[in-house]
This record gives sequence, C-alpha cells and structure tokens, in this order.
Amino acid sequence: MFKIKKQKEFEKYKKIVEKSGLFDSRYYLRAYSDVRRASETPIDHFIKVGLMEDRKPNSLFDPVWYREFYDDIKNSKEIPFIHYIIYGQKEFRFANASEKELYEQLQKSFDTVAYKSSYEDLHNLGDDYDLLWHYVHFGKNEGRVFQEKDTIPVQTSVMPKEVPQISSDELSEEQKYEYHIIHTEGINFSDYFAVNQHPFVSEDPILDYIINWKNYQPTIKGIFSTRLYLRLYPDINNAGINPLVHFLTSGREERRIGYISPDNYIVETGISFDEKKETLVFISHESSASGAPLLAFNIINSLLEYNIIHIILKKSDIHNLFYENSFLVIENIDSNPIYIQFLLEYIQDKYKTNISIAILNSSVVSIFLDVMNRMLIPSVFLIHEFSQYTRPLGRMSQNILKADMVVVPANIILSSIKKELKDLYSYHGEPLNIKILNQGKLPIIAGLHGKNTSKDKILEKLKIKNREKFKIICGAGQVHIRKGVDLFISLAYKIKQKDPNTKFIWVGDGYAPEEDMVYSVWLKKQLEANSLSEDFIFLDHQKDLSNVFALSDFFCLTSRMDPFPNVVIDALESNLPIACFEDSTGSLEFLEKHNANYVCAPYADVDALASVIVNYDLDQKENDIKNKELVATELKFDKYMTELRKIINITKMKHKYHLELASNLLGNNYVKTSFYTPESDSFLSALHYVRTSKHGLGTISGNPLPEFNQNLWILNNEYKSNIPLFDAIENNTINPTHKNYNLPISDTHIDINMKVAVHLHLYYSELSNEFFEYFKNIPIKFTLFITIVDSDDKKYVIETFSKLPNLNKLKVLVVENIGRDVAPLIMNLKDEIFGKFDIVGHFHSKKSLSTDSDMGNRWRKYLLDNLIGDKKGGESIFSILSDKKIGLLFPSDHHAANIGKNREFIYSLCKKMSIDTVDDTPIFPLGNMYWARVDAIKQLFELGKDILQEEPLPYDGSYMHAIERITPHLVKQNGFEYITVWREGTTW
Repeated sequence: MFKIKKQKEFEKYKKIVEKSGLFDSRYYLRAYSDVRRASETPIDHFIKVGLMEDRKPNSLFDPVWYREFYDDIKNSKEIPFIHYIIYGQKEFRFANASEKELYEQLQKSFDTVAYKSSYEDLHNLGDDYDLLWHYVHFGKNEGRVFQEKDTIPVQTSVMPKEVPQISSDELSEEQKYEYHIIHTEGINFSDYFAVNQHPFVSEDPILDYIINWKNYQPTIKGIFSTRLYLRLYPDINNAGINPLVHFLTSGREERRIGYISPDNYIVETGISFDEKKETLVFISHESSASGAPLLAFNIINSLLEYNIIHIILKKSDIHNLFYENSFLVIENIDSNPIYIQFLLEYIQDKYKTNISIAILNSSVVSIFLDVMNRMLIPSVFLIHEFSQYTRPLGRMSQNILKADMVVVPANIILSSIKKELKDLYSYHGEPLNIKILNQGKLPIIAGLHGKNTSKDKILEKLKIKNREKFKIICGAGQVHIRKGVDLFISLAYKIKQKDPNTKFIWVGDGYAPEEDMVYSVWLKKQLEANSLSEDFIFLDHQKDLSNVFALSDFFCLTSRMDPFPNVVIDALESNLPIACFEDSTGSLEFLEKHNANYVCAPYADVDALASVIVNYDLDQKENDIKNKELVATELKFDKYMTELRKIINITKMKHKYHLELASNLLGNNYVKTSFYTPESDSFLSALHYVRTSKHGLGTISGNPLPEFNQNLWILNNEYKSNIPLFDAIENNTINPTHKNYNLPISDTHIDINMKVAVHLHLYYSELSNEFFEYFKNIPIKFTLFITIVDSDDKKYVIETFSKLPNLNKLKVLVVENIGRDVAPLIMNLKDEIFGKFDIVGHFHSKKSLSTDSDMGNRWRKYLLDNLIGDKKGGESIFSILSDKKIGLLFPSDHHAANIGKNREFIYSLCKKMSIDTVDDTPIFPLGNMYWARVDAIKQLFELGKDILQEEPLPYDGSYMHAIERITPHLVKQNGFEYITVWREGTTW
C-alpha cells in the first residue's frame, strides 16, 4: 500500500498522472461520493488518498486486479497505476481482467495484418508492437473493427476481485454484531463481487460490506442498495449507522424501501445500445398528443446519433410511439428524483456508459435538475411556460440557477423569467444561459389519437348550406381558462354584432358542461346568454386540423398566455391569417418580425380584436401565400434541430470547463462548502457557485466565504469574468471584503463593565424555551426586555425567563402588533434603552411564514447559533463586543442580498436621520438580529411613527425592510465598524 509522506512525492506523482492524461476526474467524482465532499480537487484527492486505497482513476484501470495479476507488482512496493503509466503500457500489460480475457479469446481469430493495414495511424508501428493489445486497449473503445481468421470472439465478463486483506477477528464489537445480524438473514451475496467495483478487503462479502459501506455504498443485487437507502432516508444517513443492518432489524417493519427492481421501471424497446454513440437522457412529463410531448418525439427522432434514454412521468395516448426511437424508456416512476438517479446510475453501470447530456422538456420536470447536477450530467432545459403560472413561486428562477442551458421559444418567455428574477432577487441583469429558439414545424405527427370530422359534417353542424355566404373563424386548444375559450366566445359575440354571417369553431378536448363545474358549465351559460348556440360549435380533439383549417377564414389565438403553440404554426402553414392579443404569446413576435398576415389588439380587448378581424381584407388571402411560405423558410424543424445541436455541444463543453473551474476553486479552499450551502457535497457547492456566476447570476448565487460578500465585492471592483472570486484572485484582491470572525475565538477577554440590554420581540410565545436555552449562555450581567402582542402570554413568559442566570432585570411589555420587531425596540423601548446601555442585542421569534416553516426554523436557529450559541460562543461574542470600535455584529450569510425594492424607503430614512444617502446595501443583518452599540444606531431611536405601515407588510419594500438594510451604513456614518461572525458547521 502507498502513503504520501512528502510534498515532493506528491508533486512528482501528480505530474506523472496529469501528463498521462489517464485520470478521469469526472469518473472519479461520480464513483466515489466522499471525494465530492472533500475540500480538494479530484486529482489531489486521488494522489493523496486514491493511490493509497487502490481507487480506480478511470473506468478502465483496476489497480487491485493489476497488483494481484502481475506477480512483480504484487511482490514489490510499486504503485499499480504509476507503474502502469510509466512501464505497463509499454510492456503491453492489461488494465483489467476484461482486457485480459478478451485478449485471450481473440488470439486465434484476430488478423493483425488486416487490422494494421486498415488504419493509417498504425502503419508506422514496429513489428514488435502488439496490435491485438492495441485493439483490446484502445481500438475497441474507439469503435475500430478487425477481421477474423477462423473463429468469432466471444463476449467477456468481469471477474470478481478477490483481495483478502482483513479478517473477522479485526472487527469491533459493534461490527461483530452487524456481521451476526447480516449472516443470520441468509442473504444471497453470490453476485456481490460482480456487481460492485470498489477495492474489496475480503473474500467474505459480508465482511467487505461492513468495512466498505461508508466509502463505497455497495449493492446487494435484488435485495439492498446502500446508496438508494441512504438517499431515501436522511435520518439513517445522518445517524451514521449501518444501513443494511438498520433495514434488516427495523426498516422492513417500518415499510422502508431497501431496493427497487429496475425491471419494474425500465423498458427495453428492442433498439440496441451502440457503444460507439454517446448517451442522452430525455425527460418528458407525459406521452400525450399535445405540444411538449410531440416536440419531444420529434427531437428524439432527430437525435439518433445518440443512445436515447427517455424518462416519461405519465403515460398517455401516444405512449407506445416513444418506444420507436429510444433504446430504453423509463416509466411508472411518478416524480421521485431519487428513484430516477438510482435507475440512471444502474443503466450507466450496466451499459458501461456515461450519460453525456440531459434534455428536460417543460418546467414540470424541473425537480430532476438536482439529479442531473448530482450526477454531473450537463443539462439543456426546454421551457415552454410563463413564470406567472408556474408554481411554487420561485421555481422558474431555480430552474435558471440550476440548469446549464435554458431554451425558450420566444422573448416573451425570457421577459417572464427576468421579471420573476427581478421580483424575487432584485436581479436586473441578463442571464447568460438562456437562448431563444423558435420551435419550428413538427415533421412527424404520426399515430395521433382522435378522428377528423369531415368538412361536410362540420358545415352541417354549423348549419351552413351555402359556404360562400359565411365567414368561419376557428380557435383551438384544451378547454381551459389559460387558453381563453371564454374570450373566444366574447369575441364571437362582438363579431356577430358587426358581421352576422360569421360562424365559429373551437377544437379541443375538455368541453363537458354536465361534468366540469369549474369552467365548461360557465362557457355554456355564456354561449346561451350571447345567443350563439346556433353559430358556435365545439369539436373534440382532431387527428389533425386540415379539414377545420380548409374551411376557416381566420385562426384566433385567444390564450391569456401561450408561448409559441404548434397550432399557430399549423394555421400559418394552412395560410390562415392569425389574430391574437398583445403581451399574450411569443407567436406575435414571430408574426411581427416576418411581417406575416395577422392582426392583434391590446391584451384581452375583445372589442378591439373583433374590429380588426371584421375589417381585415380576406380577399388578399386568395393570392397571398406569405404565411405558408414563412413556415417553409423560417420554421423548418431541421433549422431548429441544427441550432439545438449547437446548443447541446456548447453546453457539454461549458460543463466540462465549469468542472475544471470548480475543482480549482475547491482545491484552493476558495469556496467554503459548510458555509455556502447546506449541501454536504463540496464539489457540487463549488460547481453551483461557478455555474451561476458564469451565467451572469453572481449577484444572487450566494457568498462563497463568510468573509467574502459577493455583492460587496462587485460593488467595489471591476467585474470581468462573471466569477468574482476569479476576478479577485487575478486582481490580487482576494482579501476579505469585510471583517469576519470565525467562532469560537480562542482567546477571549470580556469587558464585564459593559451595560448590556437584550430585546426579544416574542410574537410566538411557544418559542420561549428555545430562546431561554440560548440566553443562558450570555456570559455577563444583562437586562432583558421582552415585547409581546398578547397579554395572555405575559405570565408564562415571566415564569420562563426569570430563571436565567446573569439576569439583572426582566421587563415584559405588551405592544401593538405594528412595525414588526423594529418598532418595539426603537419606539416602545426608547426610554428604557437609549442613553442607559452600551450594548443592545436585538432578537425576535422569526418564523418567516412567507417561506416554508422549516426554512424559518433553520434560519432562526442559524442566527441564534451565531449570535450566542453555546457557552464558548457567548464568551466569544462578548469578547469581540468589548472592542469599543465595534458598532454592529451580525451573522455572515451565504445568501446574496441587496437593496431590493427598498430604495425609496432608504432615501427617506437617510433624510430623516440626516446621514448620507446610499444606493445599494450588499451586506446587512439578514433576518434583522444583531448586537449593536447603542451610540452606533442612535438615530433609529429618533424615528417617528410615520414610518409605521399597516400589516401585512409586503414580501419586500417597506420601512421595516429598509431599516434592516441600512443599519451597517448608519453604523459607519456614526464612526463605528460593523463585523460579521460565523460558526463552523452552521448554515440554513
């Protein structure tokens, strides 16, 4: 075994490995989960740890087998991989058992002369070069072929690795108990060594599992997946207990899932896997004959240069069609991302392939973005929805932050996304990972459900005998309020008033007034009230719209929001003029840009749209084929796919570059994972920081270090690369953006003469005990002021807090529920605190009901852990506060924040407090809990009640939000400093 002892050795081996080009960092990260939690680059981890533990540097080289097979290596202190790089390849040694077996099987049939003559790059190889070894080692993976002499080579299988290194006598008492539990179950371990690929420590699979489960998460085929179990049940993962033992002793009885059978979810379609092709995973929300699924079918049908895995969450009417162009279909999976990851990893292992790209089709499947990121698979996200109707609120923004590339069909969708980013994050930039790409006319609409109603039948339904006397206007889409069927009926009413000889058709499923009490019943009432029953018909979903369009004079898109629906393209191809509303569809952008035959009116203005339709000269339609020509020239699906392929290739290259940048940052400790994100995977944290920053989202991607505030650095420095840390390194400004203390500090000196007041605004009295547990760690005498809004809580609160050690005095006041936690401090307690205390601690029972309750709890605990924490934490805080230059102390936060919607309120506050105005607030006590020197915030106590606003206050944009943001600026204006603190291991 090998151990790095000196830096020179480390540098020596690193240079050898890097120069060889044989280390696959992406494979190493995927294969070993502990590497992704490490605070160093994959290659550094491999040199320091991987070589010592015989970890695989890539998918091919097996160091354990190499040592065991070659006696000279086994009997020496040679490091297998280093030997292989320097000598092994030159000596035509095998990298694994599979190569050896294949070599032996082909020895009699392999025609070396034909192989050499077939490839120009082999012509100059000497006669002593082993060309069969070349094929086994290189050629097979490169897709080269060979001619046989006599026999046909047979397939090989991986031999189990038997490396006895430990015995059961070396187990701890706990491990012996685990061995007993597993052994008595009589589990079938026969495939254990074939299924798992880690370095084994024993011929006994039970013993190997007990030793290796933490590092390698082995699988027991058909029975138990360690990786799946730990992902499904974080409580077991966090407890650090043997998952298989837990499953056998408790998990089964608790109905926990230990294993899922891939055969229940994966359909082999009959299309062969081609090892020469890259593998692509496509995710669709359903297999219906509607817009996004039809687009999916056509995209997949055009990407046959890939092995396609298609994940379909919900089966629908054309499901079987998707078996025609994917080699695997994953179905019946619902929306469980952990199952999806398990199945994709299973497929990668089974077919010895790495998925090179993922395409996610529709925001409905956005939950799988996290899976792609965990598996280091680059992602292209096709978004067809507006953020306004995508829920939960913020999902669209998260899609942009997590996806490598986003494709939208029109600028109106991009604008919708940017609006959400602005509203939620005060982001005013341009996301660099969003591309606009018009969809194009779908070439294949085969096997669709539904039947076409004949032209004669349609005319009969419309009660038209003489077609020449009537104008026909059609609309189409699922009967849903978003599609604006009610607006189409209103439009029909307005047009009938102007032109009585007009008939109307709506095509689409969902009109059921006897069953649908939400929408259809009111549409029926609308038709009757407007006397349209004789002039308006609903047709069920048609196999295609050719008959309807052949009879129609106009196509109306009355949707309230519709990105770029296929039906508009179909109507254009039928050369129909288009009518639509402004600000409702991306189709209008295309129509305007290409000067198509169309009319439009202000949003939902049916009067205006009726007028332009009635006044439109339909005679020009007979000789003008502009709309039809536009589809042929501008909306070719081949054109769409050419651009999509470019996007796919760029995404793969960018992702590879981002992996390198993340490795660099992580290796130099430029991203502190335990601070930056609750995610335990260090590499994923660094990758998220790189990706969001490079995409121009640095102002909302978060702060990578407690002492490096992203927005503060951007505010004060030139911003070039989109990654502030890289710019800071390049400009030699990697120094902290502000002063931060990592808690606890080792040397504490507390000024016991400080007069300390603590204010707690206790809106939620049920949190009293929680605050008591923190306040008891305040190390010096203090006076506690508690403000409550319910007088019934007063007795309970007094009983709880009067038991605090170091408590000088307790005063509980009942206050009006206005001004959040701020007004009780600066108004109700002004005479109690101002001029009488040196330090005030401001706390409140934060729950953040505008976010999920668990987030509010995590946030509150984070603030309290950093502002007081345990006994040592309390001593550290007050030692820092003993420095009289410190005017404000608050927790550092990884969330990037800014002035938001509070600029006008901040300007007003600056004027009221007679201090300089400020245009941005990149750093402040997020959550508004802090310790402050009273003189440093004295102007707050002079503010009047004119700043109070009625509850409920908005999510952002009020005097209360402005006071939270302006406090550090106020402190500096008064000649004091502000500092942040952070305790290792805390985040939210």
